[in-house]
This record gives sequence, structure tokens and C-alpha cells, in this order.
Amino acid sequence: MKRVLKWLALLFAVSSAVFVLIFLYIVGSDEPIQHPKPLVFNSSLKKQQGEAFWLNHLLKLKEQKDYFPMEEVYIRTNMLLPQGKKGVYALQVGRLDSYQLFCLQEELKRRKFRYAFNKQPKSIELYVESKNRKKVHDLTKVLKNYKIDAKIINEVNQ
Repeated sequence: MKRVLKWLALLFAVSSAVFVLIFLYIVGSDEPIQHPKPLVFNSSLKKQQGEAFWLNHLLKLKEQKDYFPMEEVYIRTNMLLPQGKKGVYALQVGRLDSYQLFCLQEELKRRKFRYAFNKQPKSIELYVESKNRKKVHDLTKVLKNYKIDAKIINEVNQ
């Protein structure tokens, strides 16, 4: 049995070597190419009218659908309000696209306000906890830079 396997392995090795040599001979032949043609780049792009460009289509959209990358989400809730002289102010904010909502949240975080959203059918109610009304009023002025119309409705009793 060992002798048969030895001859089969030798036969396989020789046939593989012959196959590789024939393949290399065919691929590497030095046949000259008769009438070589230069390579030409043919573009298949069609010039489109200004209305058909996809960027113009995106500019015409009313609501931008931007999504911001986020690695982790932490949700922290504190149901008990600390006792003190902090007031809770209710702000009415119109409809916001995703970018404006992102900017609003970043401004609230930057000013270290505690806040909560209440989504209504036509607007958003925002509850902001602050010691004085002037800081909340300054926030509404800053939000106008982002084209966010926010109005202080009233001070909510705790």
C-alpha cells in the first residue's frame, strides 16, 4: 500500500509540474501584437439639467434628515426636585428639525440647565429649571441664532 501511495504522489507531482510549465509557456508567449491600439477613456456620464442633480433635490427638502453619530446613550432621571429657590420655567418652542433640536440640547447642556421636553402636536414644551428668569431669557435670545423661536410661557409652581 505504501508503494502505491508513493507512486501516486510522484505521478501527481510530475503532472502538476507539466501543467504549470505548459501554462507558463502559453501565458508568457512572445507573440507580437499586430496593430496595437491605444487605450481610450470613454466616459458614459450624461450632462443633466440643473433640476436633476441630487444636491438640488436635497436643498429643496423642508426638513433635513441629519443623524448625528453617538457612541453611548446615558439616561439619568431624578424624580425628586431638590428643595430651594429654583424655579421651573415653561418655554414654548415651535417645530424643530433634528439639527435645531441638537443645537437646543447642546445650549442647555452648556448652560448647565436641568430640562425636560414635552412634545405637543404642533410645538414642543420645554421645562427649564433655573434660579433666575434672566438666564432663561438670555437662553431664548441665543436660540434665535439657530432660528429657534422660544417663548417663556410661565413659571411653573413646584
